[in-house]
Amino acid sequence: MIAFLSGKIVAIFDNQIILRLPSGLGYLVQISPKQNFILNETVELFILEVQRDNKTELFGFTNLQDREWVEKLLKVDGVGPKIAAQAVYLLGHEGLLQAVQNSDIKALSQVKGLGQKTAKKIVLELKSTQVELTELEANSKQNDQTITTFTETLANLGFNRRAIVEVISRLKAERLWDEQNLNEMIKQSLKLLSKK
Repeated sequence: MIAFLSGKIVAIFDNQIILRLPSGLGYLVQISPKQNFILNETVELFILEVQRDNKTELFGFTNLQDREWVEKLLKVDGVGPKIAAQAVYLLGHEGLLQAVQNSDIKALSQVKGLGQKTAKKIVLELKSTQVELTELEANSKQNDQTITTFTETLANLGFNRRAIVEVISRLKAERLWDEQNLNEMIKQSLKLLSKK
């Protein structure tokens, strides 16, 4: 399975490029409509390879996080490779993370072929199982130290990673996340975790 390609762009058309590898072999790759590639530019792409009906399609992404989000979306029942790729092309991994964290069904429903019912499924499934602490940290550099200290404190008290991720999401959703008052947040978290 093709997972990565590096080569020169020899043709651009209809949100697709032909990428010629140093070996001389050329691949037709679907790309984001937002991507401004230039003819004869050398690019590196993370690839999603889809095979069906004796046809192979390649979807290209300029960073690994976008490619990883395609995999996350594909785990949701009702989301196929084309819709997953289009969602990433439209929103990017940061936009998708934000949509999931904020339960923004409207943002997800902008994706062609993605209905509200499936958008709700994406939010429910990814919010509870797929959003990792590393992404929560990366989403806001300001919160790095706070999240690290908060996480270490709860981990030292015996709480597991999943419980900590859930309580961070809950605090943010209920607007209780306050970087300036770590002690109060830990107290609130212990209350929430004790109710489980």
